[in-house]
Amino acid sequence: MAEGDPVDHLGGAHQAHPEQVTRQDLYAQVWKAPMLRVAERHGVSSSFLARVCAVMNIPRPARGHWAKLEFGKADPPPPLPEAGAGDKLVWNCGREPDIVAPAPPKPPSVRPPKLRRPVVALTSKRHPLIVGAREHFAKGRVNDAGLLKPAKKLLVDLVVSETSLDAALDTANQLFTQLEHAGHRVMLASTGRLQAFSPYALAPWSRQWRETSGKKLTNQAAGIVAELGDAAVEIARLVEEGERQAEIRQLAWEAERRRQAEEAERARQVRVRKESLAELLAVISSWGEMKRMQAFFEEADIEAERLEPGNRELARERIQLARALIGDRQALEALLAWRSPDER
Repeated sequence: MAEGDPVDHLGGAHQAHPEQVTRQDLYAQVWKAPMLRVAERHGVSSSFLARVCAVMNIPRPARGHWAKLEFGKADPPPPLPEAGAGDKLVWNCGREPDIVAPAPPKPPSVRPPKLRRPVVALTSKRHPLIVGAREHFAKGRVNDAGLLKPAKKLLVDLVVSETSLDAALDTANQLFTQLEHAGHRVMLASTGRLQAFSPYALAPWSRQWRETSGKKLTNQAAGIVAELGDAAVEIARLVEEGERQAEIRQLAWEAERRRQAEEAERARQVRVRKESLAELLAVISSWGEMKRMQAFFEEADIEAERLEPGNRELARERIQLARALIGDRQALEALLAWRSPDER
């Protein structure tokens, strides 16, 4: 890598945006570095990348994760969930990302009039969530209230008796078919309830429907589909507000990081100045002692030369032993080894 090339801290030199990122790779990246850095690497905003993770069902670090990680108190990353039926497995990066669902409509200044939506004709074709469900319910136990309780947990949620099972499955099949015909995604929710939810992480919105004795879900299907269409305006408003709040939080985080960095730098400057001054005072303090020892040995050499030959050799030997014990220290060398605050 040539000197001056930008460095990609997520792995190697910074390259052009990759054409594709797998679900597993993106999961590894968002748990290796903050979202802002990962987003910058791929040429998108952090809020956009958050929506990509939401669509791909990729868990992201919670707020404060990286600060906790610096002190070794962060929770370990959760495992990457198994991909669902509608989860995207590959993100095609670039200016026109196709991983994220079409952007929600902007709230109109004037609410458009409600249009009658066509009702999908009843069909005998079974929705994937309905296929095989009857067998699981039929093999399940019957509780004290006479309701079927299948052993399988990840199953369409129906509160039914054995006599109403077929009618309930037909109702669910009709509802699911109409929803997907209108462009809505139908999947099993973790709550075990039939619900609609916003696919955008920044727009928390959900709605649940239940069948009552006086209000059959079969009769509600068209109204539910129409209600979901109308909810697009509210979801769009929530997305806009979520992005605005996310940007505010991001700016506040960046400002706090800058404040912490400036505070740390001021503390460092105070510390190195104190250390440099203490070292310099030690050099000055030892200067006189070094000069005094040098003068002592120089004078001793002169006096030794004035002695008789026998004593002269003895004096030279003693001076040599003394010099070896003290060492060859020079006052200027200590000053040259001293470092100023800017050199630390």
